[in-house]
Amino acid sequence: MVKVTVLYNLPPGTDEEAFLRWRMGDHNAANVKTPGVLKGDFYRIVGTAMVGPNRPASAQAPWRFVTEAYYESIETFEASWNAPEEQDRLVPAFAKIADAIVLVSEELQSHIAE
Repeated sequence: MVKVTVLYNLPPGTDEEAFLRWRMGDHNAANVKTPGVLKGDFYRIVGTAMVGPNRPASAQAPWRFVTEAYYESIETFEASWNAPEEQDRLVPAFAKIADAIVLVSEELQSHIAE
């Protein structure tokens, strides 16, 4: 399994409620219909957690939102992500966000609690 994680903020002056309506409406519908996508998730970051004796319960995170998309394999991801029609869809979507970092990770182990 391959997961694409996009961490991002909104540009200054963006109406967050309008962004959320677009992100959870039209954009979400397009994301889950993208060839090769098995699952898509969207999160608002509410804080951070640290390990150690001086760990705060919650702190300001460097990003506000997380989008994740799951693919069967790196080949499936690359074929989907790099398709011209997908890039035509993603470029304007990325123009709506700021400070984005895109991480592509390959699952090495998964565990589901009993």
